[in-house]
Order: sequence, then structure tokens, then C-alpha cells
Amino acid sequence: MTDLKDKHPNEKRFEDFFMEDKYVAIKNHLYNYQLRRRAINGRISDAPDDMILEVGSGLSPIVIGRDKIIYSELSFRALQTLKRLNNDQGHYVVADGTRLPFKDDAVDRIVCSEVLEHVERDDVALEEIGRVLKTEGIAYVTVPCQPFYFASDDRFVAHFRRYAVEDMRAKMKGGGLNL
Repeated sequence: MTDLKDKHPNEKRFEDFFMEDKYVAIKNHLYNYQLRRRAINGRISDAPDDMILEVGSGLSPIVIGRDKIIYSELSFRALQTLKRLNNDQGHYVVADGTRLPFKDDAVDRIVCSEVLEHVERDDVALEEIGRVLKTEGIAYVTVPCQPFYFASDDRFVAHFRRYAVEDMRAKMKGGGLNL
């Protein structure tokens, strides 16, 4: 692992873990992650031919084992590791969730799981999700809830916020997503 003192101060701390397969294996076995993965994959299993975009896939995407998947992530290093661990299955795009490089109405389904809390302008990211999602498409969005529980671990992993359910509904509607 790279020594943190040699890192650029603006570089994310978790970048140091991206090259460590042990870290990815541990992360992929966390209960919260497994629960989200099971729930979302259960919903998308009925649409084998749909093109899926996973916004902010990181090292541990929710959707795996599909050819019609686009993993988008801000970190090139994370996508390199994901591509290697995923045996090149799917497509990989370095992209900012607030400026998705896709045409309007481009994808059938979008997964954005535990990402928006890391985005300063989450409203813009939701507008982008609404823009690239087909009119009859479905977005699966998960976020950490209960602002009351915002604590030091949220700051450590660079969360800007936690969400109240009603606030999230309003933000999604403001982004053009129907509930």
C-alpha cells in the first residue's frame, strides 16, 4: 500500500485500498452490502435484456454477472480493479455522476446504491439519472437514512449527508424521477 503522506491531499483515502484484493473481498461480504445486492438483483432479474447503468459502482458493484451492464465510477483505479476482478464482463466508464456521458433516454435501468451521500450536488446527480433513464425505465437508489445518526464514520468516508425518507422522495421527484 502507498504511504498516505505521499498522497495528494485531495485524493480519497480509500484509493489506497483499491489494489488490495483482501479489502474488496471483505467489503463484498458486509451484511449491508449483501442485503442491498440481494434486494436490487431480485428486482432486476426479470429484465435480462435491459441495459443497466450502475452509477458510482466503485469496487463492489451491486449488479454482477451481466453482459448488458455499464459500470460508471469517478475513480479510474477503482474501475481498473473492478474490471480485473470482474473478468472484463460488462462495460466500464470513468464518469462523474453529475455529468453522465450518455444520451438522454439511453438506459432501461439505473442502479445508484450508497453513492448520493458522497456527492456534494446530489440534486444534479439525480437530474442526470432522470435524464439518461428511459421514460419507462426504473432507477434503484439507496442512501443512508436518519440524519440524526450522522457521525464521525460518515465524515471519514466523505459523506456530505444522511437522508430523511421524505426529503429523498422530494429530491428524486425534483430530479424528474417518478415514485
